[in-house]
Amino acid sequence: ASLSYAEIHGKTVLEVGSYNVNGSVRDVLSKHGPAEYVGVDITPCDHDSKHCPTPCVDENIDATQLTLRFLPARFDVVVSTEMLEHAQHWKRAVSEMKHVLKPHGLLVLTTRSPGFPLHCHPSDYWRFMPEAYPLLLEQAGCDVVDVRVDPEQAGVFGIGRRHHRT
Repeated sequence: ASLSYAEIHGKTVLEVGSYNVNGSVRDVLSKHGPAEYVGVDITPCDHDSKHCPTPCVDENIDATQLTLRFLPARFDVVVSTEMLEHAQHWKRAVSEMKHVLKPHGLLVLTTRSPGFPLHCHPSDYWRFMPEAYPLLLEQAGCDVVDVRVDPEQAGVFGIGRRHHRT
């Protein structure tokens, strides 16, 4: 599953946990022509231009403090891939993503599930069960659009659409 051209083109996109460890969704989503793409992470981008030709981290911000930097309902799309298992306070991070996501906006989350080995960058605290994803998206104020399991990589992919109400 992926986001379509229409879901990204001309939209404002926030990537939470954008430090490029094993590839970046920025490369894929930027091809769809967003109006703005902002990547945030607690780790600054230290890649050289050969490895990472475009910066992967635009601003150093903790995922639990997004609303200290961004206005409510600021982004059309919020993407966070393989970050929540590294967030000590993941519920707060999800709440912050909710607050910066516009009504009817898309929230895209991927996480690791039990069976995936520890990968400490910077720390590794959690694993998320596929059955938890509807609850996770609900906590983020979203209706479930899609939830898929990747049993080969012990991961879960989910998309939610933010309710029009807060």
